[in-house]
Amino acid sequence: MLDPQSTVFISDIHLSAQDSALQNLFIDFLQGPASFAERIYILGDLFDVWVGKDIQPEFHDKISEIFSQLTAKGIPLYFMVGNRDFLIQSSFLKKANLQKLSDPTLITLHGIPTILTHGDKLCTQDIAYQRYRLVAQNPITRFLFLCLPKSLREKIARKLRLKSKLHQQKQTITILDVVQNAVDDMMNRYGVTQMIHGHVHRPNIHSFDLGKKAAKRLVLGDWHSMVSFIISTPTENCLATYEPSKGIQKIASYALEGAR
Repeated sequence: MLDPQSTVFISDIHLSAQDSALQNLFIDFLQGPASFAERIYILGDLFDVWVGKDIQPEFHDKISEIFSQLTAKGIPLYFMVGNRDFLIQSSFLKKANLQKLSDPTLITLHGIPTILTHGDKLCTQDIAYQRYRLVAQNPITRFLFLCLPKSLREKIARKLRLKSKLHQQKQTITILDVVQNAVDDMMNRYGVTQMIHGHVHRPNIHSFDLGKKAAKRLVLGDWHSMVSFIISTPTENCLATYEPSKGIQKIASYALEGAR
C-alpha cells in the first residue's frame, strides 16, 4: 500500500486493444496500488498508437472507465501526450477525467520545483526524429490527418510504426537517449534541479551537477511484464516496479532535503 501522500508517475504503457495481458496489468495497478495515491501523472504514450476516437472506441471506453473510477475516489489524474498518442482528442480526455498538461510542465512536488516532460524533446541527437516530430505534431498536420478516412489513417500509422522500428534498429543507444545539454537547458530555463520524464525506456535516477547545484533526473521505464513507476512522498522519491505476484519492489530512491 502506498503512503496516502504519494504522487505516482507513469509513462510508456503502450496500451493496445490486442494486448490483453498488458491491459490486465494496467487495470490491476490502477485498481490496486495506484488507488491509494494522492494524485497520478501519466507522462505520455499511454496508448501504443492513437489515430482517432473512431478506431476501437470500445477499447478506449474501457480505459476511460478505469480512470473515471479513480477520479470518483477524489484522485486527480494528469496526462501529457507522448510521441505515440499526441493525436489523442479532447473528447477522450474529458470522458476519462484526465487533465491535460503541456510539455514541459512545471509543478511543485512536495516543495521541490520539478519539470515534467515526455522526454522526446531531449533526444536532440536523433535529428531525423526531431524533423519528423516538428512536422507530425504541427497543429495543421494533426488536423488534416484526423480528417482522413479511417482506413487510410490506420494504413499510415502502420507504415510509420514500421519505419520508426527500422530507424531505431539502425541507431545507437546514445543517439536515441537524451542529451545532457538539452536536459541542462530545459532545467535552467525553468530554474529547477529536478526533472521527471519517460520515452527512452531506461529507468534510472541520475545525479549530476547543474552549474553549482546538485540535480536529479528521474527516468520512467516502459511496461512489459511489470509496471515501472515513480513514487514521490514528502520524505523520498523512489523508482519502483510492480507485479501482481510480487507487489511493489523499490529499485532506487533518495531522501528529500528537509525530510524528517
